[in-house]
Parts: sequence; C-alpha cells; structure tokens
Amino acid sequence: MRGNFKNIKNLSYIGAMQHPGGGKNDVPNRVKRQFFIFNMVLPSSVELIYGPILKHIFKPSKYSAEFNKVVDGLTQGTVKLWNKVKNTLLPTPAKFHYVFNMRELSRIFKGLCGVRRDIVLSGSTLGFKPEIFLIALWRHECERVFVDKLTNNKEKDQVKNYIHEISLETFTQFESEILDKFKKETPIHFVDFLREDVKNEEGQVEV
Repeated sequence: MRGNFKNIKNLSYIGAMQHPGGGKNDVPNRVKRQFFIFNMVLPSSVELIYGPILKHIFKPSKYSAEFNKVVDGLTQGTVKLWNKVKNTLLPTPAKFHYVFNMRELSRIFKGLCGVRRDIVLSGSTLGFKPEIFLIALWRHECERVFVDKLTNNKEKDQVKNYIHEISLETFTQFESEILDKFKKETPIHFVDFLREDVKNEEGQVEV
C-alpha cells in the first residue's frame, strides 16, 4: 500500500467550513494557503427569489385584491423576521445550532406553498377569512421553523413577540383582527393529518 501512493497524480482536495465563531475554530493560515479560497455569501435580494414563487402559487387573478396585498407582504415580513432572529440570537458553544440561513426561509415558504386553494378560501375549521387565514398560516410556519429550534422559553417568547410585532407592522390593514385573533393564551397550529371520522353502516368509526 505504501508504494502505491507514488502513482497518484493531479490529486485535488476540496474542503468546506463555516465562518469562525459560535464554537467553530478558524483554520491555520498555513493550511488555508494550500487552497484556492472563495466565500459564498447570501443573495443581495432574497425577496426576488421567494416573491415570484408566492405569486405563482397564489395567482393574483384567483384571489381578491386584499388577499394579494397579504401575499405581497409575506416575503418582506419573513425576511425582516429572519434578519432580526439571526442578528439577535447568535450561536454560542452551548447553542452551536443557532445558525439561521436560507434553509429556514425555504422551509417557511415551502409550508406556505403547500396549502390548497379551497382550504384558504374556506378558512378551514378556523372560520377565518382568507387573508387572516394566510397570516395565521405564516405565523405558524415561522414558529415551526424558528421557535422550535430554540432551547429555552425566554428565547421562544422573544421570537414569538418578534413574529407578532412584524405581523402588525407588515399587515397594518388587519391590525385589529390580528390583535383579536392571535392571542398568546390561544395559539393556532396547522396540521395536515386531521380528518373527519369515516363511519360504517352501523355508525362505528372505521380505522
């Protein structure tokens, strides 16, 4: 085996690392000098990525003007929340997973894009009008992605307050309804596994 290495030619190494900090150490310059280094940064305008996707899913011609205004505000509100969370909740050695990148954005918009049009228009079992239903779904997805990643209740409440504040700032036309419908003591969650019971001829629920 030792002699076989003499036949290896034109071998290239590829490495990847995150920026130092939050428990991540830097690599010595003597190692880095052996590599051609380039740094991947976030796109300058994330809104231009996700905005058109939402427009494609929630086609403006199929919804009301008020609903389209909510759709327009979703991207702006999500990016604002994302920036606020990643700038205030920084990674530490004990919380090394506090890294908020475009994966979080993608998960939020994936959840929004998965809802069916008939569910939006009906307001599901909540009885909300479509605009409030979409805001409720957005808040749920933000909590699912950001809040569930946190380790203590203080930080969870902090991000929930961010979500509430940004809801009021972004959807000002629905301020009274947001204050009325979305209260801390009665959280709203969305699931896709609840179905009405299917009963047979004898009235028994079929499993």
